Amino acid sequence: MARPSGFTSLIATVSVLTILAGGSAQADELPPDPQATTSLLVGAGIATVSFGTGMTMTGTSGDGFVQNAGIVIAESGLVLAPIAAHGVAGEWKRGLFFALAPLATEIGMLFLIDQWGEKLVTLAPLGTQYLYSALFTGSVLFSAIGIVDAAFAGRRAATAAPPPAPARAWVAPMFDRFGGGIKVGGLL
Repeated sequence: MARPSGFTSLIATVSVLTILAGGSAQADELPPDPQATTSLLVGAGIATVSFGTGMTMTGTSGDGFVQNAGIVIAESGLVLAPIAAHGVAGEWKRGLFFALAPLATEIGMLFLIDQWGEKLVTLAPLGTQYLYSALFTGSVLFSAIGIVDAAFAGRRAATAAPPPAPARAWVAPMFDRFGGGIKVGGLL
């Protein structure tokens, strides 16, 4: 009987730990958040369309210029996806923050394109291709983290401290069997 490979063992261990660490959340503790779904769909949609378009251009063309343009299209969509996903929730600044890492990887990719030109995808040395792969993988990973973070915007808003109550004052007449008067009160 064959022993499982290291990768298979790793997957099995992670699966078991994920199931065991699941916690005991109940349905009434976690109400559905439609804004989270919308944020995920918008971010994932932008990332998927730009990534698919760019990689189709890169993979189907023999022209180095078109391949590089496909890389830039895919990277640009991965930069915009966290911004748009957070924008759905009104967290534009947070979206810009989460777009910084994909933007940095895109800038690195633009330097590689500038350095190697049309030879980047097919004729660059092995070290450059590793760097290309690392930058692209980082861009996808950082963009995905930003998109997933946008799904928790509703939870962040619900757990945030309520705004301070505005100052209020009131005056009320008071009467009982012993007489009457005026009661003054309020919040300052």
